[in-house]
Amino acid sequence: MIAYTLKKKKGTEEYHLFDGRMTAEGCTSKQISVCGKMDKEESSGNEFSCEEEDSARKRCAKIGKKVCVDCIGHFYTSY
Repeated sequence: MIAYTLKKKKGTEEYHLFDGRMTAEGCTSKQISVCGKMDKEESSGNEFSCEEEDSARKRCAKIGKKVCVDCIGHFYTSY
């Protein structure tokens, strides 16, 4: 199952979404955000981690405009 983590970028008020997997040991997240504009190493911390899609989408919506619009678009794009 896909797990989502929302990370805050150092030196900014912007948040970026990272996807990964839920595993028996916990959750993973990819090195680069779903929008491709942030590397994990640029993070000053997590707003949340290990959330399923519906929960992550709702939590991002509550945070509002501080979440990268390209990351949010990931929830609404069909491939």
